Amino acid sequence: MIGIGRTQNRWLYGFIAEWNPWFSVDRLSARSGTVNAYLTFGYRWFQGTRLNISTRVEAGTSTMMFELLGLDKYTTGLYVGGALVAIRFPITDRLAVTFDPIHFAMPVPRPIGLPFYYKQYRVTFGVEMRL
Repeated sequence: MIGIGRTQNRWLYGFIAEWNPWFSVDRLSARSGTVNAYLTFGYRWFQGTRLNISTRVEAGTSTMMFELLGLDKYTTGLYVGGALVAIRFPITDRLAVTFDPIHFAMPVPRPIGLPFYYKQYRVTFGVEMRL
């Protein structure tokens, strides 16, 4: 995951690009999944010296990275998501550890015709670096 910005007030904004591989537990296999790139907008509810708590929404694109029956490789569609609670632990002015215990994502690589989408309920850990 790369990129996020913020303003001096309570509103947050940024750009995130992520690789979302697919794993199968019953087949013990992995696929290259999708690449998602999206804008994120949020509101910071609490800002302390050691902890920040916010909520955010996400919107952008989702691209398939492998061939799937009825879906070509590199098919690009929509991505929507958000985090009801996003927790940020600042380490320095430019580095922080993030934890999103309630994160929803829905990549839709093919939104037209017979749509292909998959809902994800995530618990996300990350490292945030500001350039």
